[in-house]
Amino acid sequence: MKNNRTTVFKSTLIIRKALRFSINSKSTSSKLISAIGLGAAFFPLAISKTLEAFSNNAVKQYYGEVPLRSGVIILGILIFLYFIQDFYSHIQEYFYRKDVLETQKNIKKVLIENALSVKYELVSDSGEYAKKYAIATKASLDQAAKCMQSTVE
Repeated sequence: MKNNRTTVFKSTLIIRKALRFSINSKSTSSKLISAIGLGAAFFPLAISKTLEAFSNNAVKQYYGEVPLRSGVIILGILIFLYFIQDFYSHIQEYFYRKDVLETQKNIKKVLIENALSVKYELVSDSGEYAKKYAIATKASLDQAAKCMQSTVE
């Protein structure tokens, strides 16, 4: 029972450290874009309601109940909402990529600090250490950074 609690505690500690690392690697503007994202989550709802109003207006125009001007205004609002949603998604993608690069930079910094703290006697002279370090930084760095950023998103 105690071993399970220790494992859960260690897992929680690791997750907390990864979240803190990921949040600290995000820029202030990226955090702001994420906060704006809470409001941007309602764009699909606004677009669907505007599309509903547009289609209702089109039917009413067919029967001559409303003027053409009102349909054009609703269409303009619909286009504007689509534009804002698309603009936000591009901004969000830009900051996501920027955060991944920043996280990679921080991971490299931590790896280098850890590599420098290894005593020279532990590093083999055959070059295997450098090869293993290169593999670790090349293949897993990008995946780790994306994973950490997607946890925060």
